[in-house]
Amino acid sequence: MIHLRFARLDNVARKDKILNLFNDLHGTYKLYRFFVDNDNDICADLCYMSNGNDFNAAMFFALITTAFSQISEEVLPKVMRVMYA
Repeated sequence: MIHLRFARLDNVARKDKILNLFNDLHGTYKLYRFFVDNDNDICADLCYMSNGNDFNAAMFFALITTAFSQISEEVLPKVMRVMYA
């Protein structure tokens, strides 16, 4: 499991709105599971499965770069709009 923290929820009164957004995002971004952790960090989990002998660095790198790109360009602006609306 790859765990990415990409924002912090400073206003916990907005948590329900963020969770509603995540429910909507899960329909579009099926590769990720978005959530707010116990420290109010906004996170995404994605799965990369491999045993030690089958690790594919190129695939892992492509997965991580795609995740960072999608989250920073598409997801984070939506999260920020909900957090600061």
